[in-house]
Parts: sequence; structure tokens; C-alpha cells
Amino acid sequence: MFAAVGPRAAGTWPDGRWRDRVRRPPRRLGRAARGPKRELDGLVVEHSIFRSRSQIGFVDFNDEIFKELPPVSQALVRHHHYSGRASLYLASHASHIIGWPLEEGRAVIEQLIAFATQPQFVYRHHWTVGDLVMWDNRCTMHRGRPYDDTQRRVLHRTTVSDWANTLEQEGLAVPSAT
Repeated sequence: MFAAVGPRAAGTWPDGRWRDRVRRPPRRLGRAARGPKRELDGLVVEHSIFRSRSQIGFVDFNDEIFKELPPVSQALVRHHHYSGRASLYLASHASHIIGWPLEEGRAVIEQLIAFATQPQFVYRHHWTVGDLVMWDNRCTMHRGRPYDDTQRRVLHRTTVSDWANTLEQEGLAVPSAT
């Protein structure tokens, strides 16, 4: 992302580095996250923009928008195509673990996110004009942060698509709709 126009500090956002969290899972997690990381391998998470928006109070969606933005199944653990390193693939869009009781899956996701976003694992960039920040979405979690919207800012973003969906990359089957 490139900061083309903006006040001295146009905004900030943290960048949690997930790949380091898989090697050191927190001790107080649910059944899958508690043991070796291989217990997380093979789990599939449903990601939905409606999940993330509902957590901040936005729930006024119509049927048309649900059709335009259907949920997507993604592998919870993905292995970087080039380095082979494992990373968790989740954030606020992660709704639940498919095939698990809804609340149990959400509890594990929330615990993993809470662990990975501890201050010692977070990078927060303080934007200035001319900054160029790059990250690999395959092994990073990011989010926008509040900023002063009375100040003009222009940020340019370029996104490169990965070679396949995480399920295909990990050799996992797409879960059937229930």
C-alpha cells in the first residue's frame, strides 16, 4: 500500500504475524488448538463478510447482498507455497469451523485471534506521505484503524492473487452445504 496524500499520520493499522503463532499455540485453547499444530491441519473455516460486520453491529443486509457475497470455505492452516511454513488463515471474517458445533468452533477461532494479536506479535504502521508498505496476505492478518476523516488521505493498493484457493492448495475437499 502506498500513501500518496494525507496528514502526517494518516492512520494506523496493526499487522499480526500469524505464521509464528502456529509453532507456539497458546496452552489454554479448546480441543484442536491445545495439542500439536497438526491437530489444526485439515480443519476448514467458513469466512464471511457478514460475520465480521455483525461483530461491529452492522446487521442490515438484504437477500441480494447475501447472494453477491456468499461465504467462502478456507483451510485454517495453510502452508506457504514457497517456504513451506505453516500459518493460520483467519481473522474477523472467520465465522466458524465447519463440522464443529458453532459455538465451539467460534471459541477456538476467537482464542487463536486473541493469542496472535497480543501486542508482542503486532506491528502498527504510522503512515506518512510516501510510505510504501508490503505484506504477504498468505501469512499476515491486517485491519484498518480509525482515522480523522476530516483530513484528506489517498492510499493506493495493489493486490496479487494467489495461485489457488487454500482448500485446493492444502489438498482439502470443499465441504458440502448442510
